[in-house]
Amino acid sequence: MELNKIKFFFAIFSLFSFLVNGQKLAHSEMLGRPTANSITVQTFFDAAVDVRVQLGVNAGKYTRETSWQTFEANEPAEILIDSLLPNTKYYYRLNYRLKGKSNYVTRPEFYFQTQRPAGESFSFVVQADPHLDEQSDSALYRLCLKNQLADKPDFMVDLGDILMSDKLKSTTLGYIPRDTVTYRSHLVRSFYETATHSVPLFISMGNHEGESGWNITQTNPVNNIANWNTIDRKKYFLNPYPYT
Repeated sequence: MELNKIKFFFAIFSLFSFLVNGQKLAHSEMLGRPTANSITVQTFFDAAVDVRVQLGVNAGKYTRETSWQTFEANEPAEILIDSLLPNTKYYYRLNYRLKGKSNYVTRPEFYFQTQRPAGESFSFVVQADPHLDEQSDSALYRLCLKNQLADKPDFMVDLGDILMSDKLKSTTLGYIPRDTVTYRSHLVRSFYETATHSVPLFISMGNHEGESGWNITQTNPVNNIANWNTIDRKKYFLNPYPYT
């Protein structure tokens, strides 16, 4: 009898926990579009959520917070943090909750550096050709990202050959399917997250991103890897865009 009561209690507790925190963080924090006065934090969730950011100039002390913003499932949850001080290190953490709920989850604390003034020294890291193909060592690449994070650079630049989807033709279908492009975006993004919670990322396009003009077919100019790669690159990675 007592055992049944215990089982019932844990069942109710588990159900309550799911209802409160049922959302899952599909992609963790990525920083991008840094300026002297602003930066953007991007995450993804598997359910509709409310998200905000708490921040301050001292670790563990948050003197500002953004308003709660609502984002739909599997869409970019992008929080623009503006009105920042130039040449300043900030500490931040993310809060999120199921849409419309009051209980929320708090993420670990991370940091970022706003743009330094002209003439002052700064640091950055450069990487290229992560590939993540059959010739790559994923454990070694993740170690490289950890080493980059340990350097505490102001930002990171990746010179390309990231998605590599133009080399992934299906042997059974005879072409590159749409879900292959999205799979590669998720894969690469998951590795970047080793460092990009505290190191803003800039990416340039290599010759294997699938966006080359010759991939835009005349017979189907919309459903082709050039368009699919462009759509997913803009969705999952935070490169600057005009007027930012």
